[in-house]
Amino acid sequence: MNQLWHGHCLLIMPVFLLFSKVYMRKMRRLTKDIRITDSHVQSLLQESLQHHVLIRSMERSHTMSDKLKMVQQTLYRQVMHRTRFTLFSRSMVSIGFSVGYLVAFLWGVVSLRDGAISFGMMTAFLQLVSQIQRPMVDLSRQILRYSCFDIH
Repeated sequence: MNQLWHGHCLLIMPVFLLFSKVYMRKMRRLTKDIRITDSHVQSLLQESLQHHVLIRSMERSHTMSDKLKMVQQTLYRQVMHRTRFTLFSRSMVSIGFSVGYLVAFLWGVVSLRDGAISFGMMTAFLQLVSQIQRPMVDLSRQILRYSCFDIH
C-alpha cells in the first residue's frame, strides 16, 4: 500500500505542475486583456472630456456615449470571465485538498481494519495531514490571488 501511495504522489505532482502553468498563463492573459480594455475606456473618457465642446457642437454625444457603453460592457464581460475562472480554480483546489484528506482517511480506515495501525496512529496521521494541508491551501490562495499581477 505504501509503494502504491508513493507512486500516486509521484505521478500526481507533474500533472498539478502542468495545470498550474496553464492556470498562470490563462490568468495573465485575462488580466492583460482587462488592463488593455480598461486603458481603452480611460482613453475614450479622456478624449470625450477633452473634446466635449466639439462633440456637442457636432451632435455626437449619443455616438460617443454608445461607444463608451460598448467598451464598458466588454470590460464587464472580461472581468466577470476572470472572476468565474478564479472561483472555479479556487473550488478545484479546495476539492482537491478535500479529496486528499478523504484518501488519507480511507487509507487510515483500511490500515486500521488490517491491524497495521492503531486508532491513535490514524488520528495523529489525520491531524498531520490537516496541519500540512491548511498552510498549503492558504499558500495556493495567495498564489491564485497574486498570479494576475505578474504581467510582463
